[in-house]
Amino acid sequence: REEEEKGKKEIERLKKGEQESKREIDRLKEEAAESKKEAERRRKEQEEAAEEERKAAEEEQRAAGLVVARLETEQKALADTQRELEAMREEKDKVEERLRVAGEQLDQIQTEFVSELKQKQEEVEEAERVSKEVE
Repeated sequence: REEEEKGKKEIERLKKGEQESKREIDRLKEEAAESKKEAERRRKEQEEAAEEERKAAEEEQRAAGLVVARLETEQKALADTQRELEAMREEKDKVEERLRVAGEQLDQIQTEFVSELKQKQEEVEEAERVSKEVE
């Protein structure tokens, strides 16, 4: 009987241990399921963050492309302006040269005019003197 009692107690103890083991297994299964859910949630968050970063990088690249295109346009405009400025400088140099030549011609004409005027004045004075002598 004592052996039977011991056996019953041992069976009860084993059943309790089995139940405890089952509860522990269930708890571990729940933890594994929670852990799996958490890992899936983190994976989705990482995918979303990566997608956001990709979109941001594409937007930055597009903006950079616009800036580069604008810079190229500005560079072309600057080159055009520089060519125009150089053409204006050349034209200014030509005009200055024409002005210099015209100034020299004007000086020459003025010198000739003054010379002719003096000659005419001398002729008039001579004619007046001759006229006085004739009188």
